[in-house]
Amino acid sequence: LNIWWGDENFLPVSDPQRNAGQSFGVLARTLSFNPTKTHPMPSPDGKADPHEAAFSYARELGDTEFDLCLLGVGEDGHVAGLFPHHPSSEPTNALVVGVTDSPKPPAERVSLTLKAINRSKAVWLIVSGEEKAQAVAAALGGDQELPAALAKGTEETCWFLDQDAANLLPRYNCLL
Repeated sequence: LNIWWGDENFLPVSDPQRNAGQSFGVLARTLSFNPTKTHPMPSPDGKADPHEAAFSYARELGDTEFDLCLLGVGEDGHVAGLFPHHPSSEPTNALVVGVTDSPKPPAERVSLTLKAINRSKAVWLIVSGEEKAQAVAAALGGDQELPAALAKGTEETCWFLDQDAANLLPRYNCLL
């Protein structure tokens, strides 16, 4: 099992708001993983800024293609560190970008781009909460301004929604 991160808050390794630290705590209770196959994004402890960290992570990523890319979706339709109407979501050939002036704190982040995300075999988007229902409906309705609408796997794209996140979607009754 190789583990890569889709985005990271550009904070010191010891900061509890780093995604890697939070997820290591959860994963370590159920999985054993090889440190050489675990790829957290760089921090300011070793890189000057998020752009340098993004360049470094892109070199490490190389031509890696993911079997599964697991993404959360924000209230505004963002995925990873890619925010609508923000330079982070502008089309690019880069695999990883440094994000500054993020609309959601912290201001600095490192994120996979849609180019990297979309070369995954499967993309799973997990969403919960009524506050995200509008973004879910817009993304599934094809709103091309939302990064969540643009995240697609090469073989499958699955949305996992709780009832609150799905409450603005059309309802269908099937009789079999």
